[in-house]
Amino acid sequence: MPELKRIDAHQHYWRIARGDYDWMTADMRSIRRDYLPEDLMPSLIKHNFSGSIAVQAAATYEETNFLLDLAASDSTILGVVGWVDPYDEQWMTRIEAYRRIPKWRGYRLMVEYLDNPYSLLEGTSKELLIYSSLENISIDILVRCDQLSFVLDLIDRFPNLRVILDHMGKPTMKPEDFSRWAECIKQISSNKRVYVKISGMVTEAKRSYGCYMPDFDFHPYIDHVVDVFGPRRVVFGSDWPVCLLATGYSEVVEIVERYLQSRMDASLWEGLWGTNAAEFYGLQRVSGDV
Repeated sequence: MPELKRIDAHQHYWRIARGDYDWMTADMRSIRRDYLPEDLMPSLIKHNFSGSIAVQAAATYEETNFLLDLAASDSTILGVVGWVDPYDEQWMTRIEAYRRIPKWRGYRLMVEYLDNPYSLLEGTSKELLIYSSLENISIDILVRCDQLSFVLDLIDRFPNLRVILDHMGKPTMKPEDFSRWAECIKQISSNKRVYVKISGMVTEAKRSYGCYMPDFDFHPYIDHVVDVFGPRRVVFGSDWPVCLLATGYSEVVEIVERYLQSRMDASLWEGLWGTNAAEFYGLQRVSGDV
């Protein structure tokens, strides 16, 4: 397969003293420390990554500003997916300010934490979605597997939204749940403006089984996503440092490398490792190296 510089399309940086990472529960103490660009750099170099997309990990504007400040002085941060409060009546002021920052690449809807995700389809948040659709703003969507029906309703209501589904919609990795997940993913993939991140698998497997199993067969999940989305709408994301709850950065990369070796498809290889992420996030406008 041809050699190319890769893009890690989903990872996080945080500084714990900032104090807005409430989702880090007691069982996550192993990652409750600072993770900054210098910590990721050795892995990027080892696995031939040109850089990454830094994704918000806290539902605050302060954290988005923190990531944008990091990106301004670090060339390995190719773009930042920030946060916008969908219920904030001042959302347009926030977005218009962010859009003037070159490395701001869109925002993430943290649907996973909403008791009623359908509230996003009403009022202020509905206006945000209409605006995002008209202005071609990229949206990451974080959902649980049992919320995939909401994603279907969202893209049915707003078919022109530019959406990327984080962590493959968080399948439970349990055989009895595969078919339901697979059918939802297939339906979501029918909208050609929706992309998907092959990411988060190791953490979900550990959550379901209580430990990470190095020989767990992730290939059926990757295979299904690739088959229904095609080679041009799938991207790789490490979900580092969250992945460290289960295993290391290298192991996450190697899962995907082994899968790609079984497919031997040059267009899939190039797309998944970099060109698809560059297309979705518009990275050509940020870095001539991508």
